[in-house]
Amino acid sequence: MNFLLEKKISESDYEEKYIDYLRFESKGELSELCTKKDKNIFIHKYNIKTTFELLGKCMQMYEKEDIQNYRLKLVTHFFDIEEKNKICYYITEKISILFPKFYDFENPNIFQKEKINISNNLLAEFLRDENYENLNNIPYISEKYIKLLKKNGINNSMDLISKYLELQNSPNSLYIYLKEIGIHNNIHNIIYCICEKCNILMPGTFII
Repeated sequence: MNFLLEKKISESDYEEKYIDYLRFESKGELSELCTKKDKNIFIHKYNIKTTFELLGKCMQMYEKEDIQNYRLKLVTHFFDIEEKNKICYYITEKISILFPKFYDFENPNIFQKEKINISNNLLAEFLRDENYENLNNIPYISEKYIKLLKKNGINNSMDLISKYLELQNSPNSLYIYLKEIGIHNNIHNIIYCICEKCNILMPGTFII
């Protein structure tokens, strides 16, 4: 967790609800996300009665900005919501799944090398690692992301490399796939690691 909002979210408390909210079809009820107190504030102060209205309101507030600043803007706007950090995090993750190109709609090359900031040492350590039996050796793959990947049939790093090849070794296609299943933070670094690993195994599959 590397930014303000995520630090305030306890994965042990919210992880299962987070996965359920992203994975399952919403009925639009605010109780999917909110306590009774926060639900009443949304309804009576913000005139937001459903999660669909909340998604719409949040999307209207987006101004082609960095995802971290966008989340901070939402938290500031809903300042009197008790669980605003958790709720805004859930909402932005849901947006990225429902509308995979929402944050990148002006850029056809959605995988951007300018956003890669992994250290050379961390990348080199992963590239030297010959263990393909799990996911937690992939840089930036958290326990939360491991659960999301496994729910979608990706059980180890070789599975993720295979998915990349299945997507015609396209970083952009892998980007869309990962966002669709709920992976957003450090996505450029994750993709870069997988592409470089695949390129070692099969030279020429990745040219940046």
